[in-house]
Amino acid sequence: MKEYRIKNYTSGVSPAKSIAAIEELLILAGAKQISKFYNDSMEIDGIIFQMPLKPGVMPIFKLPSKVKNVARIMNARTEAQKRQAECTAWKLLHDWVSIQVSMIKLEQIESVEAFLPYVYDTQEKRTLFESAKDGKIKLLN
Repeated sequence: MKEYRIKNYTSGVSPAKSIAAIEELLILAGAKQISKFYNDSMEIDGIIFQMPLKPGVMPIFKLPSKVKNVARIMNARTEAQKRQAECTAWKLLHDWVSIQVSMIKLEQIESVEAFLPYVYDTQEKRTLFESAKDGKIKLLN
């Protein structure tokens, strides 16, 4: 069996450029408010945005970059390797958002349908997926 090569493993695109591109794509998909959230080290951990579902309903969505997970899988030990993991994580998120927006524009899916697992409950401080995964809400058997 052929070994899988991780996409964007050697991406040279800076996180800042990927983040800016993600924000532009989210605007194209209908996002009305976009901001970033940071970890304890003051590094950007992801993007939060609002997108209208229907008149008067504008849920919040939280897209994490999960740089730490990527760094762990890539076995990043040096600062250069950690920077590469950051580039890879953000470029992957950019590619995923780009595909979602393409599907939205081609009316294969609706905006909220694309980002539904990332609906964020500000009181619980959890996404819909996190709540379902932990059994707080019954979506997954």
